[in-house]
Amino acid sequence: MVQKTTKSNSAIPILRYIGYGLLVFSAIDIATILYPPQFTNPSWELQTIGGIVERVPVPLIGFGFVFLGEPSQWKIPERVLLNLTSFLSLVVAALFLFLVPLGIVNTIRINNENTETITTQSEQQIEQIEQLKSLVGDANPQNLAQLAQRLNSQENPIEANNPEELRSEIRSRLEQQQDQIQQQAENTQSQRRRNLLENAAKWITGALLSCVLFAIIFLQTAWVRKLPLKKKKQEQPKTTM
Repeated sequence: MVQKTTKSNSAIPILRYIGYGLLVFSAIDIATILYPPQFTNPSWELQTIGGIVERVPVPLIGFGFVFLGEPSQWKIPERVLLNLTSFLSLVVAALFLFLVPLGIVNTIRINNENTETITTQSEQQIEQIEQLKSLVGDANPQNLAQLAQRLNSQENPIEANNPEELRSEIRSRLEQQQDQIQQQAENTQSQRRRNLLENAAKWITGALLSCVLFAIIFLQTAWVRKLPLKKKKQEQPKTTM
């Protein structure tokens, strides 16, 4: 039984070294996510929040490992380092708390930008069709035939016996295209909004949960911050006269 306990205790320093390594790897990984910075770009900011949140298990494990072991065996430099690490968990918790409203604001901004872009594109296409519709009324038979050829499809070819029928059929096809553009714009906007909200909800919830976990680490490591950071002076033995 004693031998098993000794082996278990000897593994703790290894886990602590692994914890330090995980924290260093996390710092490098997050630095690569943040570079090059594109602040005020809502898409970059939201994607960055997602990248950080999706990598949060590694630093959480690192923080958990570094505080393992017997405090009496820690040397003064390491106590100072762990004291700073404990405070660092509070800083990280505050940063994740800041990411929550930032993610919400960026989600709204991206949704508005997507809506504006899709609406602008569809309006431009509809305007072009309106211009074609206005030209159909004054077009001669030759121009009508050319326009009908452009609108023809293998599944539904345009068939007409006279120019007036052809004119009416072309108008009908142009109106169908307008409806299709409008419907496609609505479907695209709905799909983008759904994907955006799903990712944003996942990342914002993850940021809030990360904030809570790092705050717990800070509260549960209060004992680390109370450890003495200086060696106790050894009392000199009193000499009797």
